[in-house]
Amino acid sequence: PLTPGTPFQLTVGVFSLAFETYLDGKEWCIFKHRQDVAHAKTLFLEVDLQPSDFCIDL
Repeated sequence: PLTPGTPFQLTVGVFSLAFETYLDGKEWCIFKHRQDVAHAKTLFLEVDLQPSDFCIDL
């Protein structure tokens, strides 16, 4: 769904049973938690990205 060089918005929602990811506002992937979500401290993206903005809503 991504085109090289085209900006996109990736949103990661943290819910009680899973992380829900949205790409440009559309549901993309759901990752069920493997352990207590309170232990998550890092978001790791293994691709060639040039992030321009980060926002964390608590």
